[in-house]
Amino acid sequence: MLANLKNKYSYLTRNSKKNRLKRLEDEVSSLKKTVEKQNLLISKLIVQSYDARAYRMAAVSAYAQFRFSGRGAKYLLNVIKPKTFNEKIIWLRENFWSNCPITFYNNDKYYFKYFVSRLPIENHSVKLLNVWNNPINIDFDTLPQKFVLKRTLSGGSSEVKLVDKNRDDLEQVRTLCRKWLADKRRIPGRIIAEEMIEPDSSGCIYDYKFFTSRGKILFVKVLRMNINDPKKIRMQKFMDEDFNTLPIASFHKSIEDDIDKPQCWDDMVVFSRKVSKLFPFMRVDLFAVEDRFYIGEFTDCPMEGMDPLDLKYDRFFGRKLILPTEEEIWHYYERYYELFPELRNDPIYLKDNMSVYNIFYKNRVVKSIRELPYPTDFMVPVDKVI
Repeated sequence: MLANLKNKYSYLTRNSKKNRLKRLEDEVSSLKKTVEKQNLLISKLIVQSYDARAYRMAAVSAYAQFRFSGRGAKYLLNVIKPKTFNEKIIWLRENFWSNCPITFYNNDKYYFKYFVSRLPIENHSVKLLNVWNNPINIDFDTLPQKFVLKRTLSGGSSEVKLVDKNRDDLEQVRTLCRKWLADKRRIPGRIIAEEMIEPDSSGCIYDYKFFTSRGKILFVKVLRMNINDPKKIRMQKFMDEDFNTLPIASFHKSIEDDIDKPQCWDDMVVFSRKVSKLFPFMRVDLFAVEDRFYIGEFTDCPMEGMDPLDLKYDRFFGRKLILPTEEEIWHYYERYYELFPELRNDPIYLKDNMSVYNIFYKNRVVKSIRELPYPTDFMVPVDKVI
């Protein structure tokens, strides 16, 4: 009897061990299948995300090509594998600047002055005279005889007015400012008044546009505008940093005569190099007045990457413009958050509320730019929204 019980116990023990091992093997097998499924799903998602990016860039390339050809370009763009200068500008617009936190400040001509004052560079901004939410509040009596009016959220010279109170009808100027803000398809922005940069003896103003990247100057585009010309035709010439003319053609009319080198040219070159170290690419627009220079603006995507150049130079400058890697992009962003800690709180909120100009700092919305952490003596309080 005892022997039978021992045999039965050993039989049951062996079976229970087998069962436990079998259950463990089943669980391990099940886990392996689950992991394989998850890895397959992750790999599919990765492939799909890259496909989506490729499709998006293909769509961007097609739209850019449509506008590029409309401006007289004779060659095709390839934004998916960018090599030329224009292709890389479009790539930066879609993959760097579209999510960059500082575009909130850099793209607004009012907050740009605040932006420049916080960067580790000298502040050469043109003096701000006043800023208004509504043109009806513009008090021309408080402004000097000559000044410049601009819409804060615009590019180029289409929404810039040089005002001379002896010549211009001020009510027509006010009406023009209303038209700038009346387009419901755009964020309206504001109207700012700045000191006018005096033209030279021939009535011309020169705008020196330094195309820079990673501490280097790629080339300089010099724009000339005669303020006495009713059509304000802009002419241009391409130069290198040593002020030598480059034989580059573009769709703007070229300046055929020689240009005098500004007295402060070397200072402008040094300043542009300092700015370029902060960004993978930036166009630095400067004005020269005798031995001094002033900042016009910083442009991250000039002409949206659709400025037809000679193909030879488009490829040449494209080789000099090195695109940032994913890791470098985040290093740039972290640097901007260090310079502008208020943007770290909620950059999406800032972009979504750009039309009302809310800035979120220290867990609250500040009511005045003066409340931000730096001396803002040159800033002007904004009038009430009407």
